[in-house]
Amino acid sequence: NKLNKNKKYFSGTVKLLFEPAEETTGGALIMINEGVLREPYVERIVGLHVSEDLDCGKIGVKLDMVNAASNPFTIRVKGKGGHGAHPDKTVDPIVVTSNVVMAIQTIASREVAPVNPVVITIGSINGGTAPNIIPEEVTLSGIIRTITREDRVYVVKRLEEIIDGVCSALRAEGRVVVEEGYPCLYNDKEMVRRVKKIGKRIVGERNVLEQENPSMGVESFAYFAQERPMGFGRKGERVAKTPRRTLPPRRGGRTVG
Repeated sequence: NKLNKNKKYFSGTVKLLFEPAEETTGGALIMINEGVLREPYVERIVGLHVSEDLDCGKIGVKLDMVNAASNPFTIRVKGKGGHGAHPDKTVDPIVVTSNVVMAIQTIASREVAPVNPVVITIGSINGGTAPNIIPEEVTLSGIIRTITREDRVYVVKRLEEIIDGVCSALRAEGRVVVEEGYPCLYNDKEMVRRVKKIGKRIVGERNVLEQENPSMGVESFAYFAQERPMGFGRKGERVAKTPRRTLPPRRGGRTVG
């Protein structure tokens, strides 16, 4: 309705993109594959994500790298189960898993340049049924977050190598499946300039803020940014002096944010 009332002030066509499944499978890629950027042809894209880190009435914008890429993964460590009183007759996958968790953290701390943030999170570990039984198998799931394409490839490669090496050294078998998650989101220089200019006209110059660092969270609008020049920003939703909310963790399903 607002666009219709003000259409005399601009030429061209505005297409509104309402993306489904942003926090699960990533609706942007499906929309692109189904032709959302055609008929009429989309030349440029502007995106806004609500942010509780910014006060209401403010907009945050960043040039170049905005959001990290992600690679969810699942690790299966297979040992040899048995009674807890006789660990020498087993291959304890819980002990092996503990070593795996610690070893893969050295990828970020010792193998990637400190100026390039890398996050490797283990979000779940499942194995065992009783305190006195060594299980046969342990399953872990986690996610990798990187901000350069080179680091993304390198970290996935090293994750696979370290899991194989640690498990082999401790007489267990390790397998990892790494998924291709969301890509990095890059903002276009000219689009950022336009977003800032228009933003200052609407909310005032002091309310358009520069986002200093990339977010290690992921954003499926990154798929759109791969196709067209993107100006992606954050729209503040925090009420002044209101404590920041902490959302409960998602239960079940796949989380990619």
